[in-house]
Amino acid sequence: MIQRSRGRYGSSAGDSEGFSMIEVIISTMLLGVVLVGLTTSSAASASRMIRADSELRAWATVQQVLDSLTTAAAVGLITDGGDSTRGFPITWTVTQPIPTLTQISLVHQPNRSPVSDTLIVQLSDVWSPQ
Repeated sequence: MIQRSRGRYGSSAGDSEGFSMIEVIISTMLLGVVLVGLTTSSAASASRMIRADSELRAWATVQQVLDSLTTAAAVGLITDGGDSTRGFPITWTVTQPIPTLTQISLVHQPNRSPVSDTLIVQLSDVWSPQ
């Protein structure tokens, strides 16, 4: 009867140690798929963050123009007009449906898109009995 000698860790001399080539190939492919997915999602997230930052800047510009218009309306110096502050086109029209009410319609196109947002603000004079 022939006995095989056992190695240091209890395995016989005929057993192979480590990973087989197919295991290495499969694990490399799985790692590649995971990395491609992570890269794609991080690129999409970065794109969304840039778009959100641009929209935030556009709305900050609208707020700045609206603050200027309400100050001008308070002293009666407001007319129809438009502006292109920070590259965002904004137009406004002023109407007075009744003498104590001023209505400002602000239209802006964020990111030069064909879709525009309209913001309607109504400023009312304080009513006091006579």
